[in-house]
Amino acid sequence: MKAPQRIGPRRRRLTVLGIILVAVATAGCGRPSNPPARWATAVGGQVITDPVLTGDRLIVQAGDGLVAIGTSSGEVMWRQRSLGAAAPNHPVIAGDLALEAGRGHLLAFAAKTGSPQWMWKYPEGVPGVGNPAVAAGLVYVADDQTRRIHVLDSKTGTVRTTLQVAITNRFQQSVLTVVGGRILVQVWQDRRLYAFDSATGSMSWSAAIPGDNGSDAVLAGESVYVASDGGTLSCVDAATGSVRWTSHLGGPGLAAPNPSIADRVVFASFDDKQVHALAASTGARLWSATTGDRIEGSPVEASGTVYAGADDGGLYALDAATGALKGMTHPGIVGTAPVVSAGIVYAASIDGKVYAYDVGAFR
Repeated sequence: MKAPQRIGPRRRRLTVLGIILVAVATAGCGRPSNPPARWATAVGGQVITDPVLTGDRLIVQAGDGLVAIGTSSGEVMWRQRSLGAAAPNHPVIAGDLALEAGRGHLLAFAAKTGSPQWMWKYPEGVPGVGNPAVAAGLVYVADDQTRRIHVLDSKTGTVRTTLQVAITNRFQQSVLTVVGGRILVQVWQDRRLYAFDSATGSMSWSAAIPGDNGSDAVLAGESVYVASDGGTLSCVDAATGSVRWTSHLGGPGLAAPNPSIADRVVFASFDDKQVHALAASTGARLWSATTGDRIEGSPVEASGTVYAGADDGGLYALDAATGALKGMTHPGIVGTAPVVSAGIVYAASIDGKVYAYDVGAFR
């Protein structure tokens, strides 16, 4: 199954808490497992944005730059410092390149070796906003000051064109994605999800989304999913902008990480310490599972198991069909989405380390 595309990461709230090691079992579960890590690698700073996997490299934004870790050994393969202060954006993969969207610039490195390939600066040093989108050999970058979208050649970083788009407020941390000839972007100050023509910048549609803040949007198939403060999850038709359904899962003031979608199920979490599973087509709740603290990173499903890191220091493995707890371990507070591939789950903790676990050990 093809993984859903993400419209981009948001600035994540990380509060340094005392790590309370609590094993929370849902109804019907036995004593959870506590598998040891196959490796743990210090990356030189907190990881506050989602890691990305490309080939045999796990790339993270840590401390003052990008770090690439070999997935088999946990060895640091390369490290590149940011120009100036690092921005809270996760790396973006463009073919064999790893892109870093910094404050006023976009850098491209060879994903395998870390060698610099090109650099593009925002006009007049305007700060960069959010992550770019990559599609068909092009990189789309939002310009917060001018409300423009710059379109670059992904191999060279040269500007192909610049699109002026009609949004009321600034992009802030909004991030783009491109699908079916449209650029999609969630602008929270406008409380709207926009779709613009990727060739002309003209607006195709916009959809009202409740709340003043929340997740980025997530695209899966023909639908876009957005979680907002107040515990609301919305599903929007990607072609027309019509709202297909809205589900209310929590009370006021509940911030939300990005939802994830797998096998026609949406997995979402809020400040209510729970992971929720909903039918992707209707928004009907299938189950809710309680953890020991709030969840700041996206829950991720792989091979029938949902992985989620909570602020109690636990990495939870839940049955995707029922929400029952399969197992857990304690890497520390994980404020980002886990990455699961080839039987390994990778989790980045705010203790400045990235951990790798065998998925079979959670069962």
